[in-house]
Amino acid sequence: MPPPGTGAQGVLLDAGKVTLTGPAGSSLNSTQLTESNNAYYLSLSGTGGPTIGTIVAGVYTLTGAGGTDLGPFNATVTLGAPLTVAGGLPSTVTRGAGLTLNWTGGNPSDTVTVTGYATTITNDFQTGATFVCYTTAGAQTLTVNSSILNQLPAVSEAANTNFTGYSYLTVSSTVNPAAGDGYFIAPLTAGGGIANATFLGTTYANATVAYHIEGFRANESSPTSSC
Repeated sequence: MPPPGTGAQGVLLDAGKVTLTGPAGSSLNSTQLTESNNAYYLSLSGTGGPTIGTIVAGVYTLTGAGGTDLGPFNATVTLGAPLTVAGGLPSTVTRGAGLTLNWTGGNPSDTVTVTGYATTITNDFQTGATFVCYTTAGAQTLTVNSSILNQLPAVSEAANTNFTGYSYLTVSSTVNPAAGDGYFIAPLTAGGGIANATFLGTTYANATVAYHIEGFRANESSPTSSC
């Protein structure tokens, strides 16, 4: 363990050839991940840049052939349908009115995280705030109350354009791992030990939004989930 205050630093391990196989419709069948200095990656449809395959609901299997640091392993994770926000993310949010988001997709127990950020910029000095709210995909709705939104500075569309402010809104859904579905064990080639590992799946939507100061909605109803 490192001395207090020094922080921990991870070590990238050589797992040899690593491939990903997905359910029907994903076009992923023992598709090899690109490796660079023991870091493995694969750009899937919707993640930006050149893409291979498509994210659909079902079981995904990660297979490591084994390398100088890790022995052979298999790991699976079950993804629900990608999370889809009804109507898409808003381009403007009136802080005094609260914000309700509804969605479909995901496994019912997946963790949904709603994150908002807003900052004003003056002479390269930023003043802002962030909120983070959690619920599950099965709730299918979450309301961010006005008491939280009003703690964000007002940032207009023009401020986002002329760089006198910056604001965004993100909704993500992450699988909650379980033994045999997300959690797995990979054998270490030296010393006969094991590495406890996690294979997760996350889908997200994000957008630049403007947080307005106008408006107030009284007698706000209580949603299924709120923060």
